[in-house]
Amino acid sequence: MSLFENFTEDFLEEAAIEILQELGYEYVFAPDISCDGEYPERKDVSAI
Repeated sequence: MSLFENFTEDFLEEAAIEILQELGYEYVFAPDISCDGEYPERKDVSAI
């Protein structure tokens, strides 16, 4: 079994998040910062 058989988009995403957190970035779940989320970053979707 080769490395690429187990390499998934999820694996890549988790690795990228981990690296960025180690560099000091904060991970935030996207729906939480959407316009109608708990901590919106924008007033409406037209601001994107």
